[in-house]
Amino acid sequence: MKKVLKISLILMTAFCIASCGFDDDDECSLSNIWVDFGLIESGAEGADFKIHVDDGYSIVPVNLNQIDIETFTNDVRVIVNYTVVGEKVVTDGEEQYNAKINSLRKVLYKGVLDITSEIEDSIGNDPIHVKEVWTKDHMLNFQLQYYGNSQIHFINLVKTPGEITEEDLPLELELRHNNNNDLQSYAMSAFVTFDLSDLQLTDRDSLNYIVRATDFDGTEFSYEGVYKY
Repeated sequence: MKKVLKISLILMTAFCIASCGFDDDDECSLSNIWVDFGLIESGAEGADFKIHVDDGYSIVPVNLNQIDIETFTNDVRVIVNYTVVGEKVVTDGEEQYNAKINSLRKVLYKGVLDITSEIEDSIGNDPIHVKEVWTKDHMLNFQLQYYGNSQIHFINLVKTPGEITEEDLPLELELRHNNNNDLQSYAMSAFVTFDLSDLQLTDRDSLNYIVRATDFDGTEFSYEGVYKY
């Protein structure tokens, strides 16, 4: 079962209800619908569009005309709900399937920031709850929970400025949250992915790091990971 299905079966069911409109009712059964995280590869005007899903293969939409290719461009991180409609083929060593895309959602995808005095206020220091964390290649992924109402919240992963050296390992990273003075009316949830590519050191094939965050009860969240490249 896909990670997203483990995280949110309700989310998947909602996608199914909203997206399925096939003549064959079996097409809409949960057994034929897959939900996964992925990264879009696309050329100009959607040329050679495909989604590399985290389970290790790619899917090629058979309904590309129904996808907003101006929004879902190259290197956009997504949650994709899809139905496989073709047999597996292997292209450039990667398994590939034709699929109908039932729904796409963008996932916040950004790099690691150097925290400086100029951006300290905008980064914020509001509490946040880490529900789940996992890695995929160069991507560090979080499922987060926080309280809010109507404001846009800022979420960043930051490090001390300067060149990373061997002496800095394990590299200290901090997950920071700015709620922009939003009312804490109800619990909210978000997925965010951070690109670790810029943290690579020469003459090494991996980098050890520690991510810290502050939860709502004041306790510190800590996660130790290894970025292999």
